[in-house]
Amino acid sequence: MPQQRRRNRMRLLLRQTMTRRPTGGGRPRLFTQQQELAIVNLVRANNAIRLHQLQQQILEDTQVFNNINRVSITTIRRILVKHNMTMKQLYRVQFERNSVGVKGLRHEYVQKPPNVNFIMDLSEVSYDILFHILIHVPFWELNSNCRLVCKRWKDAVDSQSLWREKYKQALSKKLQTRLPSNTDWKNLFYKLFARNLIKNPCGDDGFEYWNVNHGGDGWVIERHHGELKETTSPNCFVTSYRWCKKTQCVDLLKEGFEEHFLDDFQPDILINDWYGSRNDCGAKYKIKVHLLNSQKQLLMSFKKQYPEIPQWNNCSYNKVQRVFRNYGPGVRFVVFSHQGIDNKFWAGHYGARIANSTVKVFPDNC
Repeated sequence: MPQQRRRNRMRLLLRQTMTRRPTGGGRPRLFTQQQELAIVNLVRANNAIRLHQLQQQILEDTQVFNNINRVSITTIRRILVKHNMTMKQLYRVQFERNSVGVKGLRHEYVQKPPNVNFIMDLSEVSYDILFHILIHVPFWELNSNCRLVCKRWKDAVDSQSLWREKYKQALSKKLQTRLPSNTDWKNLFYKLFARNLIKNPCGDDGFEYWNVNHGGDGWVIERHHGELKETTSPNCFVTSYRWCKKTQCVDLLKEGFEEHFLDDFQPDILINDWYGSRNDCGAKYKIKVHLLNSQKQLLMSFKKQYPEIPQWNNCSYNKVQRVFRNYGPGVRFVVFSHQGIDNKFWAGHYGARIANSTVKVFPDNC
């Protein structure tokens, strides 16, 4: 017991005599508060400055940073983050990288407006002049670009009178007099000229509307392996180890196009198709499109077998496009046909993957 009391007294004396040292662990601060503010001011003066340029200016300034012999870019970045400073990301240009000349070009690219030879302010023109300008703009640009300029332009693009004039350009007065005066001209125009005449282009409705010939293990419908931005459908048609073929016939008269319009105006007929393959197996693809008259006689055709897709590809789709022009009077049907096969003769469905087949009619004067 006496020994225990003696120990307790010694501990009490030690606590009373010991003084706590002030906290200050770690390395001392490299920059003072005034020096950190000087770094921040350098960035504010030139927000396009690079970190290595900032480092060089700090080391060269012997007045403000007289105690600094070296500093890392990481330390500078940490100081900028501490003071909530961000630096401008300069746009890249397609020249040599990291040369002095390129950096100057990048800086000029950010600071100067684009080089425009001629700018016309249409904000003050009258509605009639704006109306006549928009009449001569291609119809696909009206909705995608012109309608987004301002409310005045939006009202002009949405007006029925504008689309009635566009309809006059595509068709004759003889045809439009048959339509009632309360016709929705914009809806009618897009119903005729901006829609895909191929029904079920991606297999969302199975094989409906298609005349299908199965080869090998036959056609199936699967999800895309690669990205196809031109469609919102997740599906595609997939072929097998024998040629798989499918065909669809578009009756232009049943789709609303009159004989007079097809024969006299002969609008462009646009054909699109997309094909690809799996990553682990290559594929082959063919397309054949016929323009036929009312007696199903051939007037013009397009057929082609495209280069074979190799094994171990990136699953991307390849676009097929053809525009029929000057095909003469009499066209009444478009017969669209394509086929695919794999190049490894594997059982199952490893062949060409086909999606978003398209047939559109475009009047060239609209």
